[in-house]
Amino acid sequence: RIDSYKDAVYPRPNGDPIVKPKDIDQQTLYRIDINWRNALQATTMSYDEMLPGYNNYYLASCPNGALNVKSYKGITLNNIYNGINVHYYEHKGELKHDYRVAPGANYKNIQLEVNGAEVKINNNGSLFLITPLGKVEEGAPIVFQNGQQLNAKWVLNNNVLSFDIENYNPNYELLH
Repeated sequence: RIDSYKDAVYPRPNGDPIVKPKDIDQQTLYRIDINWRNALQATTMSYDEMLPGYNNYYLASCPNGALNVKSYKGITLNNIYNGINVHYYEHKGELKHDYRVAPGANYKNIQLEVNGAEVKINNNGSLFLITPLGKVEEGAPIVFQNGQQLNAKWVLNNNVLSFDIENYNPNYELLH
């Protein structure tokens, strides 16, 4: 964990951080935890189209293996907050996610607590999670309502991320 931002990051003129990584080898692992604050516990999952084939996993904690595990094009966690679902899926080899906010639901309930990384919002609106091994970048939020893109930005309060969305109308679905 980076104890001091100034010890590990030297900002470039455009605001992008330069991270001085610690010595790493092929065995180095690092974990960043991102948790939904105040999320509902009784969520359900729904699945996109099932992919062909299956996977088998063998772990020390499961010596007989987890066999014939199916994969899907995506999954949705329903009602993580009242009226808010999150859909995870693959796009061009990357893991993506979208929040769907139902009419009347409050998008401000989405609060992401980050542990294990220093969080910085760049001048261009992207987000950096800075670790001793380097940085992870997440682009600026992209939000649509009624087919129109709305201006949105990350909001950082201590280690908790949320969103600010201009011209949001709570009477219509929001896709983030």
